[in-house]
This record gives sequence, structure tokens and C-alpha cells, in this order.
Amino acid sequence: MQTNTGTPWLTVLAAAVGSCLSIPVYNFYLFGLFIKPLSAEFGWSRGGVALALSFVAYTTMLAAPFFGAVVDRAGPKRVIVASIAGLAAAVGSLRWLGPSPAGLYAHHVAIALLGLGTLPITYTGVVVALFERHRGLALGLTLAGVGVGGAVVPGLVQGVVDAHGWRAGYIAIATLMLVVALPTVLLLLREPPRRAAGGPMAAGLTFREALRGRVFWLLASILLVLGITSAGITTHLAALMSDHGLGTAGIARAFLVLGTALIVGRVGAGLLLDRCNPAAVACLVMAAATCGLFVVATCHSTLPVYCGVVLVGFGIGSEFDFLSFFVGRLLGMRAYGVIYGTIYSAFMVGSGLGSPLVGYGFDRFGSYGTPLLLLAAAQGLAAVLFLGLNRPGRLVARSGVA
Repeated sequence: MQTNTGTPWLTVLAAAVGSCLSIPVYNFYLFGLFIKPLSAEFGWSRGGVALALSFVAYTTMLAAPFFGAVVDRAGPKRVIVASIAGLAAAVGSLRWLGPSPAGLYAHHVAIALLGLGTLPITYTGVVVALFERHRGLALGLTLAGVGVGGAVVPGLVQGVVDAHGWRAGYIAIATLMLVVALPTVLLLLREPPRRAAGGPMAAGLTFREALRGRVFWLLASILLVLGITSAGITTHLAALMSDHGLGTAGIARAFLVLGTALIVGRVGAGLLLDRCNPAAVACLVMAAATCGLFVVATCHSTLPVYCGVVLVGFGIGSEFDFLSFFVGRLLGMRAYGVIYGTIYSAFMVGSGLGSPLVGYGFDRFGSYGTPLLLLAAAQGLAAVLFLGLNRPGRLVARSGVA
């Protein structure tokens, strides 16, 4: 593959912009903006509102492995374009949400199904196929788009919600998807090379071979735990900061801090993955997030909480960088989509548990302290589990791409 043009890096740019306005950004950074408004308008508990993310998670869990196989066969670009439009329509339709919780849950099933192509499986599949030598950096830059989305978009949407109400907030999200993400992907995203016998996309394990190995199950276990912690903290961050007495500006600042830390953490982790022991890098990043969760759980003044959010941002969300890197490096590209999709389903199982459990924990204890301490313990477990990927002799042969 030729790499002396800027085309692969333009694809990274397109993937980063697409990631900015994707299902993970909606789930972890935008959904939480509506927890208190929906609770106030309809009288729903925070746990009941947060349960909507379980419908996203478990719908995605069931669909992702099959969807990964479709992407493997059909190619990602058309799938991504259709999914951006579908996700925008599903989110925008929340403008007409009524007082029945069933309506909220049904909308979020639609969000999961229509937006599947905006999951990391598609964007990272393109990037992993285009890069080898700079794969960690390319993945870090791609998924830093989630950090940019988390840093910038919540503040914009919160401003719309404050000025025009929560219904207008959903329309604002849908509009951003259609006018920013969709044209960028259409113009700049490059399809990866198709599989050919002996080619780079043919290297690696089949899905059945992956299932028989410890790497697959270790990654699935790690992603299950990280799904719980990521969803648990990010979807409740707005409500948490509001409970600390912060208004719109303070909440927007918290997301800016989190998103900026996530960007730095992802790009930095990507660079380190290319140069250092990958398992040790993953463990270190997750340990930082563990410390951050502990600080947020135990401190009540604003400055320490912001410091904790910075540490959380270094680690939360990096699971997609590490998943993409380890699947591509340890299991190969032959069945990347279905392998990634199946492991991602484990993440969504955890995600479906994390948000409502923290919400119901707040309802039970009257604060977020105890639920966040449990998240910190789970995050520490994930950090240790990454060291299990440190055994030699597991690498799939390099493909010779960029």
C-alpha cells in the first residue's frame, strides 16, 4: 500500500470527526445532560431514566457481532454514512417524547439499531486496515474524536437546553450529526483494501480460532468491566457536578476537562503503544482512571473533583484504543469485524449495567459516593487484567501496511 500521500491520514481525520458525533458520545457524554430535565418533567427517577442506556447497550450487544460480519463483507463507508443519518433521525425524534417511560426505551432501541455504523468497530476497522507501523498513533487520533465530542458538544447542547428546553437539545444533536459528521465522512473517508489471499486483510485468526484462545476471553472480560465503569461515571457526570452546586458553565467546564484529558490520554497512549510494552501501557492508563474515580467519589470541593475528572479522562474511553490495537495485533484482520463486534458486545453488557446501577445507587444512598467507589474497584481490576496480555509469542504476523 502506498503511504507517501496524505490519504490515510485524511481517513483518520474523517474517522475522528465521525467519532465526535457517534453513539459512544451520545451514550457517555450527551445522554446525561437529559437525566435531570427528564426526571423533573415526567417524575421519573434517575435510575429509571438511566435505564434507557441499558436498552441501547443490550440491543447493541445482540446486534454487534452480526453487524461486524456485515461490515467485513460489505465494506464500512456505506454503512457509516447510512448510520450517521439513521442515528440523527433517532436522536432528533426524541423531540416528541411523551410521558411514558416505554417511549423513552423504544427510542433508545432505535438509536442502537440505526446508529450501529457509528460504533468504533467501523472507524477503527478502517484505520487498523490502513496502518501497521503507526497503528497506535492512528487509533489514538481516531478515537480522540470521542474526546473532542465529549469536550465540546455537551457545552453546546447544554446551552441550547438552557435557552430553549430539552426538546430543542435533541434537535441540536441531530443537526450537528447531519451538518458536521455526514459530509466529512462522505468526502474524506477512504475504504480499506479488500481481502485477498495472502494479503494484509487475510492475515490472522478466524472467529472460531479466536474463540479457542485465551486472548479473546481476556479481552472480553476486560471490556465487560470497563463498560460498567465508563458508562457509570460519564452518564452521571452532569448530574454529579450539578449536585456539587455547579451551573451550566461549570458542567460544560467539567465536560471540557474530561474531553481534553481523554484526547491527551488517547493520543499519548497511541504513541506509547507503538513504542512501549502495550500491556503495561494499558495497565498504567487504567490505573490513572482508578485513582481519578476514587478522588471523585471521596472529595466534595470543586478543585479536587476536577483533578479526579482529569485522571478519569486519561483512562475512560481508552478501552476502544486498546481493544482495536490488541485485536489487530494479537488476533489479526482476517475476522476483525466479527471478533471486535463480539468483544464489543461484552463492553455493552457492562455499559448497560453501569449507568442504571449508579443511578439506582444514588437513589438508594442519596449520593454518588458509594457507587463511584465500587466503580474505582472495578477499574483497578481491569488495569490488572491487562497485564495478562503480556505473554510473548502471541503476535500475528505483521502485514506491512502503513
